[in-house]
Amino acid sequence: MRAELSYSASRTARRVLIHVALAGVLFATVPSSTAAVAGKTAWAVIKCKFSDQPQEPAFDPLFLTAPDGLAGYWSDVSYGQITLDGSAVYGWFTLPFTLAESNSKTRGEIIDACKAAAAGVDFSQFYSVIAVLNAVRDSGSADGKVLLDPNSLYISFATHEMGHGYGLDHSLDDTGTIYDPSSDTRPGAYGDGWDIMSAMNFGGAAPTYTIRFGPSGPGLNALNLDKLGWLAPNRVLTWNGSAQNLTLAALNHPEAPGFLTAKVPFDPGNANHYYTVEFRRQTGWDRAIPRDTVLIHELRADGLSYLIKANGGAERLPGQTFHDVQNNLAITALTFDAASSTATVNIGRDQVWVDFSWPGQPTLPEDGSQGSPFNSLAEGLAAVGYGGTLKFRPGSSHETATINKRVTLVAVGGPVTLGQ
Repeated sequence: MRAELSYSASRTARRVLIHVALAGVLFATVPSSTAAVAGKTAWAVIKCKFSDQPQEPAFDPLFLTAPDGLAGYWSDVSYGQITLDGSAVYGWFTLPFTLAESNSKTRGEIIDACKAAAAGVDFSQFYSVIAVLNAVRDSGSADGKVLLDPNSLYISFATHEMGHGYGLDHSLDDTGTIYDPSSDTRPGAYGDGWDIMSAMNFGGAAPTYTIRFGPSGPGLNALNLDKLGWLAPNRVLTWNGSAQNLTLAALNHPEAPGFLTAKVPFDPGNANHYYTVEFRRQTGWDRAIPRDTVLIHELRADGLSYLIKANGGAERLPGQTFHDVQNNLAITALTFDAASSTATVNIGRDQVWVDFSWPGQPTLPEDGSQGSPFNSLAEGLAAVGYGGTLKFRPGSSHETATINKRVTLVAVGGPVTLGQ
């Protein structure tokens, strides 16, 4: 047995996780269902050849260790919270079956055979295993381990399968499309073109770029980053129900000011059912996405990530509003600033009711609903989101208020007079 390379150089220069103090914001805890991953996650790469295939194709150890290789990818997308330090490459080892015989074996069986052939390798010191084959056959993952053939030795494929090793499922979209019936028949699976866990379909998009190790990128969406424990709590805003503007830092620019994501709860019966709002910049591992954009994902009761393409999506550009009428939400992308790698978004209610004759607090409650309307223009404006609707019952108000956002005013059941 011979280890071709052992990787232990920590890429501390890439550890750019910045904890930005954002005062005056109320945070809520939203549980995550995937165990956090942190620290050293060393992978053993074992190169194996079929008994009837003597060739030993070149394998560059930098594929594993370089800044533009697997180590660089995971260091960058995790904000330096995991490394591949201690990873090593071993082989070639000969499998006890031919290429044709491998067709009757599962990925897991082939990986286990590779491990058995690698006599003397102490696998207990590694987080998991990548088995590299010398001939083309089915590749993928099994039980947290990865199987790669010569056609799948590129960054996008390998990082996708390693993502399974870190505990991630496929990401989905909300279209219900079955993108790959031979691999995952769940509606929407592989539908997120901005997340590596939708490789290699990406919902019909092409968000990869080619460098020395083949097609590479994109990064992970905010839900997957959060599931792995890579988003610091003070970089995550949980919406409190009032209309508000907030600054989002691009997910791949954690040095930028602002939140890395906003969670928007809308299901009072399930704390694990909510939207996330994130900003993605066309740089780094995301350099091949179409453009800078705001994305909205939904974490559903099944614990999976769904990219929202309905209602104007998937890309939310400045001036565009996502209306969720059923859950009374309006989420609007306002501005993008490439220089600071930030976006400004507004989150508020899609519809707010106002009745100037309503007694109001403390006599009767007022929350802006149809049954408990606000009794002032100012309260209604404070609660409604950009692109939302203020509905007024007949009456008049002598108050004046500045309307500083796009909003629709609707008089319901009779005339309404404002500002007299």
